[in-house]
Amino acid sequence: MRRVLITLLVIVFLCGCATSGVSPTKKVGLTKLSRNCWLEENPYRAEVRTYYFRYSKIELDYVKLIGDLFEISGVQLVEPARYKITVTISKSYAWNEVEPEIIAILNSIESYRKYETEDYQKRDGL
Repeated sequence: MRRVLITLLVIVFLCGCATSGVSPTKKVGLTKLSRNCWLEENPYRAEVRTYYFRYSKIELDYVKLIGDLFEISGVQLVEPARYKITVTISKSYAWNEVEPEIIAILNSIESYRKYETEDYQKRDGL
């Protein structure tokens, strides 16, 4: 009796799971903004965007980069990671006001690289 009850519960559970529809999730993709910069919009939080930039073996001066991003009015939070920056803006600002300045900074990302000698610049073709 117990085995029959467990079997029936399993069948009901499997039928219930199989018949309920799966809700589609929003896709997250990268949009190329320039030669050095890609954008990932967060479909769940409109005030957050993540910007990716090109890989290089030469370290970035993140302190200077973050300082310049915070000088843009409307930028509330900047979260750095390796080869990406996540920017959160204040709810009272729109992305079309803030994003052109962010993109201008990220397009000049090479100026934030910590070159030790001119040899690095020659090797990287800068």
